[in-house]
Amino acid sequence: KQWYQREYGKQWYQRRVRELPKENGSHPDPTSKIMTDEEAAVRIQSTYKGFKVRKEIQDEKETKAATRIQANFRGHKTRKELAEKEVYPSNDDDDCPGYSEEEAAAIKIQANFRGHQTRKQLSSNSKVQQ
Repeated sequence: KQWYQREYGKQWYQRRVRELPKENGSHPDPTSKIMTDEEAAVRIQSTYKGFKVRKEIQDEKETKAATRIQANFRGHKTRKELAEKEVYPSNDDDDCPGYSEEEAAAIKIQANFRGHQTRKQLSSNSKVQQ
């Protein structure tokens, strides 16, 4: 059987013929080509090139994601090792371990001010959005 006589091919061909403009008031002959070989080659090439570019973009995204996961894990592993070695001693009474009393006070003041600035900015942003 010819391709246009098979059930699926016949349905596809009938839809395609309906989309084509009528020539002299009638549909084209079912055995005639819908597009030239050159047009078909261009369509195949453009489809493949698009597929290839989309695949490269997807691969690039996956590579970035994998790199980010690896970096996060390495950071986690390093922090865990440092905690086990007790490089950062934890003294419950001391808010800033490893700093003098004056340095710890300065750090605490800076942290409070940064928190104040952030809360103020968030408050003004929510008012603008409303």
